This record gives sequence, structure tokens and C-alpha cells, in this order.
Amino acid sequence: MAEISLTDIVALQRLCKNKKVFIFGTGRLAADYGNIIANTCSLLPCYLQIPGKEADERILQKQIVSIEEIIQTKNDAYILLTELHGAGFQSKYLLDRGFQYLKDFNYISGAHFQTSLSKSTPLDPTLGHSTFSDDIRGCRFWGKKSASGIQIAVNGASLVDETCFDWKLWPRLVYERMKKSGENPSFLLCASYGHTTSQCLLKLIRDILPLRPDIVIDYTSLENDCIYGEWRTAPFIVGYQKKILSLVKNQIKDRFEDRTINQINLGNRSERRTAEVILDNIYMSKLLCEAHGIRYICVFPPSITTQEVHAQEDIELQWSFAKYGRIIQRIYAEIEEKMEEAVRGCVVDGRSWLDGYDNLFYDQFHLYENGNELIADKMMEVLGYGAGTAES
Repeated sequence: MAEISLTDIVALQRLCKNKKVFIFGTGRLAADYGNIIANTCSLLPCYLQIPGKEADERILQKQIVSIEEIIQTKNDAYILLTELHGAGFQSKYLLDRGFQYLKDFNYISGAHFQTSLSKSTPLDPTLGHSTFSDDIRGCRFWGKKSASGIQIAVNGASLVDETCFDWKLWPRLVYERMKKSGENPSFLLCASYGHTTSQCLLKLIRDILPLRPDIVIDYTSLENDCIYGEWRTAPFIVGYQKKILSLVKNQIKDRFEDRTINQINLGNRSERRTAEVILDNIYMSKLLCEAHGIRYICVFPPSITTQEVHAQEDIELQWSFAKYGRIIQRIYAEIEEKMEEAVRGCVVDGRSWLDGYDNLFYDQFHLYENGNELIADKMMEVLGYGAGTAES
């Protein structure tokens, strides 16, 4: 029997907003999904006919359309795939006819796991770069460094990696605001999707320090550390790397399979607590920057797990808090207990920056552009320029 999680429902409602919904196929599974979507998502689907396939008795003939009909009204249509495992026949069928993943279609099961990065995820983010990069170091540059300007490098994971989303994130917004206010900044966007604080430390050493920026903003990816598991035995390896390697070894059938992979030796193992790993990475980053005369700013970012969750009506916020929030809050508490003054002095705690606001989050951790606008206001203050606006 087909099933859809609460967060899949939220994702599908957003993807299909103001569009006519089509389910791929007319078989039993398509009919099962159609009933669920009609009853839970407030969406009334039709069904994409596949030549040579019989229709389930629950599907009415008037609900069945051909691919040619959908192509004619492509911009107003959204297609939901019924496959349970990865990119297969259904996605290829649509891609061959000019449809685009995410823009025009997505999977029903596991919809909330999908971002635009899925089509270009690097196998090894420890050695890889941001997908958008302007040089061999894998950094994205805005502006040109000059004697009269200030150069700011931003390190982190998907919260500041432009790869994932079509809208502007706060680093670009800060750069644009500084330009409008008459400053002459240059920015290095050095973030890479999926990075943990351990990988950000390696990124700092290899890619950022040789460029000698004036300021490094570490938009901390500590929630990645928390989600990938406390007492992490391989601090430089993230979950999807394990899955890709397990996929290659035929230990799993699909990279979206929801299970922990532990059958692979991933190098030096460490039984240290997550909070201790995070604090060490922040402290080492601070020391390295100071040794090069670089100002180091470490930001604890806001997410829905740091919000006043029970004041929100969004079911996704409630689900995320139940799944991740308590783990993250426990690790934050341990970080605060063990944080030395030498570390505390470089930390900007932004976890409450978005309290009191609604409809800012794309998913459990990532923000729409309106949320990034608010972060840009706060970062302008942190940098000493005042909040400013895009119009100022």
C-alpha cells in the first residue's frame, strides 16, 4: 500500500501550488497514491496514460490524459512519479520529452528529501567544491579585491551554498547591500552542500586561508554534525557519502533508502562526542584565522529546530522538532556548557534571529529568500554596517 509522510505532503503542496496535478501511470499504485493525495493534500489529480498499460478500476476514463496533452499545457502542470526507488523509467520518460526534474516533476514518496542539488551532488564533498565555482579553489567570487575594499569569505554548508536554490541567499544579499551603500566589497562563497564542521575546517585550510581574506564568516553547519549522529566514528564523512559507497557495493538499492550504513571502513575512527568535535573545529578555525591576521566570526544559525515551535501551525515544524529538535537542543546545551571563553568570544548566536516570524522556511533548515533577507539584516549589523535594506 502506498504511503506518504507528513513532510512529503507539505513538500508536494508547495511544489504543486497553482498547478494541475498529474500522477504518472494508471495502475494500482497510481490509484493508491491518487486517493491519498486527494484526501490529504487537497489536490485533485489526473493520471498520465502510458501506452500499453491498463487502468485501475478506481480511475475514471475522464481522469486519464496523454503525454501530448500535458506537453501542450506544460507550464501549468506538475507530474508526480510513483516509483519508490530513485530515478528510473518514469523520470527518463519525462526528461526525454523536455520536462525538468523538480520544476516539472518530482517523486511522491520522499518528496521532502529532494532539492535541485540532487542532479549534481558531488561524490566526495571533503575533496570537492561548491558546484558553482569561478576558480580551481572551488570558490564563487563577487566583486574584485582592491586595496580600498574589504574581502569576506563565507564558509559553511547548504545554508550558504547557492547550488541548492533558485533564490538569493544572505551572502549575496549582504554583498549587494554593501555595494549600494558605497562600499567596495569582494566576497568568496566557499560553502559546499553537506559539509560538517570538520569538513568546513578542511575547506578553510585548503581553499580559504591561501586567499588571505580580511574576514571569514563561518556560518556553522553544526546541525549537519548533529543529524549525522552523536559520537560520530568518521568525523569527515557525511551520511550520503556512506550511501553512495554502499550503493556502489550493492548494499542498498537506492540512495534515498532510509537506513544507516555501517558496513564500510571510512578511515580513522573517533569516539568523541559531537559537541566536543564541533568546539574543537571552531577553536582551530579561530586560531588559524588569527595566525593569518584574519577576523573570524562563527555564527550559530537559526533553524526551525531553534524556533518557538509550538507557537507555529506548520505541521512540518512540529515534525522536525520531534525528529531533530531535541537532539540538537541537547548538543547545543553541551556546547554551551563546555565552551571556553576563547571560543565564546568569536561566536555570534543567531538561533533566535527569526523568532516571531512565519512562512520563512523552505524545509526544516533552509530559508526562502524572505528569510535570507532577515539574516542579511543581522549580518550587516554583525559586520558593523547597520541592518540596511536592499533598497537603501
